[in-house]
Amino acid sequence: MAVAAIGTFATPSYELGLANRIVRLVLLFAVFLFQLPGFVAGSAMMLVALVMIRSYNTPYMWPFIPFNGPALLNVLLRRPLPKIKMRPSIYRPKQSGKQPSE
Repeated sequence: MAVAAIGTFATPSYELGLANRIVRLVLLFAVFLFQLPGFVAGSAMMLVALVMIRSYNTPYMWPFIPFNGPALLNVLLRRPLPKIKMRPSIYRPKQSGKQPSE
C-alpha cells in the first residue's frame, strides 16, 4: 500500500496517474476474485496489452520487446542529444548516421 501511495504522489502527469489507478483497480478486482492466479493472469493480460500497442508504427515496448540490446542500453543510459550520432534502428532510416552539427 505504501508503494502505491508513493507512486500516486510521484506520478508527474494527471492522465498517467488516472491510468495507474485504473490498472491498480483492475488488478485489485482480479485478486479479489481469484487470489494469486487472478494477479498472475491480470498482470499477464496487462503486459500483453502493452506489447500489442503500436504508436507511430513503433511497438510501445521497443526496445524491450522485440529485444534490441544496444538500443535498450541507449534508453537506460541516456546521453545528451547532441552526442548521439546514430538514429534508432526501429525507424529503418536511409542513413543511420546523423548529419554533423555546425
